[in-house]
Amino acid sequence: MKEAYQIVVFIAFLAGFSTLATAQEEPQFVVSEGQEHIQLNLEGLNEYNAGHYEKAIEFFKKSVGYDSTYTKAYFNMGLSYFKLRRFNESIQSFERVLELDSTVNEAHYYIPFCYYYWGDMEKAKGAYREAIQVFPKKAELYYHLTRILEQEGHEHEELQVYNALLENLPNEELALYNRSVLLNKAQEFELAIRDLDKLIQVNSTNSKAWVERGVMKINLNRIEEGCVDLLRAQELGNTSPAVLELIPKHCHNPDQE
Repeated sequence: MKEAYQIVVFIAFLAGFSTLATAQEEPQFVVSEGQEHIQLNLEGLNEYNAGHYEKAIEFFKKSVGYDSTYTKAYFNMGLSYFKLRRFNESIQSFERVLELDSTVNEAHYYIPFCYYYWGDMEKAKGAYREAIQVFPKKAELYYHLTRILEQEGHEHEELQVYNALLENLPNEELALYNRSVLLNKAQEFELAIRDLDKLIQVNSTNSKAWVERGVMKINLNRIEEGCVDLLRAQELGNTSPAVLELIPKHCHNPDQE
């Protein structure tokens, strides 16, 4: 039977990144002769869970010394190296896992994050695309990829990634908002408004969506509709420049009478 590996979600939005890693535990059993690799992996797990990553790596290395095909120890070693920000060695460990067992898909999940934090964005992009094929409903993979594409100014590719994300996760709020911004820049105004319609349907208290849609409608000379959106954003507590500047200029606000 294939051993179970858990994926740790990488939180990745505009403000930065945080990572949590959970090493792979063994079932409870009595270690017998020929199972030293399992015992050493267990000892490595104890060190890992205590935050002693260097010590953990020593045990995981000893474990694969007894059994060079033991994927769990390589996987845990990859997580430990990641914790120490030794991303090259982390990649090597996860790639070793895949060499031994190509069905351990979880290794595909971690490799692009290693490249990302190591600073190799070109390899990160390819690895994120591979990971998305394996885990099409992991939104964080798409967001990291779009962040790289945004930094490189590849807006068309960024839009394609959001299209793929929303095919798999149609109610993903941040993706709907970000795609609407890209569509607006591409002068696909009705498509952008359609995304904001969906976003407001998903979360009617998202004031940024009301503002963005209101500004677009005013720019399309749909003043009355745009003012409805801006006033709703104001009711929700939004005090962005668009609200403060466009409402007095374009909108009749009964509260100000």
